[in-house]
Amino acid sequence: MFWAVVVLLGIAPLPLGSNRPFFWAANGLLVAVITVVYLITLMSDAGRLRAPLTALGAPMTLVVLAVVWMVIQIIPLPLDLFSLPPSVVTEVVPLQDVALPAIAHTGQISVDPSATLGMIVRYLTYALLCFLVVQTTVNPARARRLVQAVFWIAVLHGAAGIVLLLELGDTLLVVPKWAYEGFATGFFVNRNSFATFMAFGISAGAILAIDAHAPGTGSNSSRKRGNPEVAQSLLVYAVGLAILGTAVVLSASRMGALVSVLGIAVAFMIGAVRSKVRAGGIAIGLIAVAALAAAVFLTAGGQLSDRLGSLESNLDDRLLLYEQVVGMIKAHPWTGYGGGAFAAAFPLFHELPLSADVTWDAAHNLYLELFAELGFAAVLPLLAVVILVVRSLRALAHPGVHWVAPATAVCLTVVAAVHSLVDFSLQIEANVMLYIAVLAAGAAQFELVRRHVPTEAGEPPVPVRAGLPPLVEQFGGAPAGR
Repeated sequence: MFWAVVVLLGIAPLPLGSNRPFFWAANGLLVAVITVVYLITLMSDAGRLRAPLTALGAPMTLVVLAVVWMVIQIIPLPLDLFSLPPSVVTEVVPLQDVALPAIAHTGQISVDPSATLGMIVRYLTYALLCFLVVQTTVNPARARRLVQAVFWIAVLHGAAGIVLLLELGDTLLVVPKWAYEGFATGFFVNRNSFATFMAFGISAGAILAIDAHAPGTGSNSSRKRGNPEVAQSLLVYAVGLAILGTAVVLSASRMGALVSVLGIAVAFMIGAVRSKVRAGGIAIGLIAVAALAAAVFLTAGGQLSDRLGSLESNLDDRLLLYEQVVGMIKAHPWTGYGGGAFAAAFPLFHELPLSADVTWDAAHNLYLELFAELGFAAVLPLLAVVILVVRSLRALAHPGVHWVAPATAVCLTVVAAVHSLVDFSLQIEANVMLYIAVLAAGAAQFELVRRHVPTEAGEPPVPVRAGLPPLVEQFGGAPAGR
C-alpha cells in the first residue's frame, strides 16, 4: 500500500498537475481501489487498523461535513432562498469574454453544480489518501521513507521541468504549451504551481540533509555513521536541492522562490532544536545553501530578476482583485456560490479598474476563494488542516518520536500557507495530494505520543502492545537508516 501511494504521488503531476476533471476522477478511483484492497486484506487476515479511526476522527468529520455542505449546495431546494438577486442575473455585463452559467431560480446554492461535484470528488480523494497514509506511516521508519520519496519525486519532476524547457522545445512533453512559454513549468501548466511542488521538495530535502548530518532524538540517533557516509549523503542531497533550486529559478515564480527560502529557514530552525547539529553546523549549512542559491540565481535567474521588477504593478491588480472578491463574499457570506464555482460566479462581480484583459478564474488567494465558494463552511477544511498540523507539532515536540516526518509536515505547511495568500497552487490536485501525504505522515507520529512512547533521548519508539493490530510485529519498524 505504501508503494502504491508513492507511485500515485509520483504520477499525479504528469497530466497537467491533475488539474482536469478526468484526472480528478482517475485519481479518486485509484485511491478508492487502494483503500478497498487494504480493507479487504485486513478482513482476510482478521486484522485491525494500524491506527484507529479515532486518530482521524476530528479532521475526517470536518471534511465530511464540508462535503455534505457541498452536496446541499447542488441540491435543488424547495425554498428559493439562495439564488442570486434578479438584478444581478439580468443586468450583469461581463467584462471578460466568458460564458456565464444559466443561473435560474431553482433553489440551488451553487451557480455551477458540475464544478461543485468536481470539488466533492477531490475532497473525498484527499480524505481517503489521508486515511491511507496515516495507516501506512504509523510505522516511523516508513514515515521517514515517505519524506525521502517525496523529495526524490520532486527532484525527478524538477529535472524533467528543466529538460522540457531547455532541451525539448519548451513543451509539456507530448503537447505544446499554451501558457507561460519560456518558463519552467514541468508537467504543470502554471509556473507558480510547479514552483510550489519544487518548494515542497526543497523543504523535505533540507530536513533530510540536516538529519543525515546530525540525526535528531527519536531518529535512531544511536546509530553511528562515519564521516565518509555523512559526506556522501550530504552531497547527494545537495545535488537534489540544486536541481530543485534551478527549477524554481527557471520558473521565474517570485513567490515560489520566496517560499523555497522560507521552507529552508524553517527546516534549519526546527533542526537547531530537534537535531544534534551545533550552531556552527547550522551556520555552515546556511552559508552552503546561500552559496548554492546564489550560484543558481547568477546562472539562470535573469527572468526571475526581471519579474521582481514588475512586482509593484502586479500587486496593484491583486489588491483590486481581493477587494472585489471580498465584496463577492459579503453578498453571500453564509452560503457561498458553490464549491469550485468561483470562475463561474466572479464575472458577476468583476468591475473596472480591475483589468478586463485577464480571465480571473481564481481568486489568487486560497482563503478568500474558499469563503467565496463555501461561505461559512470554509472553516471546516481549514480547521481540519489545523488539527493535523497541531498533531504534527505535538509529535515534533516529543523527544521520543522520530522527528523527520512531523518536521517536514510543518515546513510544507508554512510553504503552502504563505504561497496560498497570493496564488492558487494548493488548488492544483498534484500539489494537494503531496501536501496531504506528508501532513498525514507527520500527524500519524502523534499516535506514538498517544501510546506513551519512551522519552529518553536517542531511544527509538517502542510500541505499547495494547490495542495494536496483531499483524503488526513491531510498531516502530526497522531503524530509519535501513
